Amino acid sequence: MVFGNVTTGASNDIEKATQIAKAMITQYGMSEKFGLMGLASVEHEYLNGRATLNCGDATATEIDHEVMKMLKESYEQAKQMLCEHRKTLDKIAAFLIERETITGKEFMEIFHEAEGIEGKEPEPAETAVEATPETPDAEPMTEAALQEEVTADPVSDTPEEKKVQESVKEDSQESPIQE
Repeated sequence: MVFGNVTTGASNDIEKATQIAKAMITQYGMSEKFGLMGLASVEHEYLNGRATLNCGDATATEIDHEVMKMLKESYEQAKQMLCEHRKTLDKIAAFLIERETITGKEFMEIFHEAEGIEGKEPEPAETAVEATPETPDAEPMTEAALQEEVTADPVSDTPEEKKVQESVKEDSQESPIQE
């Protein structure tokens, strides 16, 4: 964008974006054309995690076209956003040339200054802890809720069980074992 030519520096980004776009279309149902149809399944998730298409050659070709369309639209949107915020891009680039790395806080400080956004630093958002392959049906939880669940006694699921455990704890504290 800055120098008007494409370089090899983004090759890994392009590869990852292609993988994500293909998964969005084939596994997650995020395609207007295919909707909620599952077109791929992940085999050997813990070994190589490779997705296998569950469709014919004609549909696979349509999937490729849909991936290409999604990537082109996203690329154009990214270029537009970078052009609109070119001043901010240049300031962040200058910072990176000087220091080589940037933290999220430093990035946001430069961004707010360059964009003329004033105010206090945003409060850290509670991030949701997503379902994992081990618990695919789990509801997303905030970190605070997860911490409460982790500190809760895993044996006590019902009020009756809690009462029994509390009485056992009280008894063990009152009458130490004597030898």
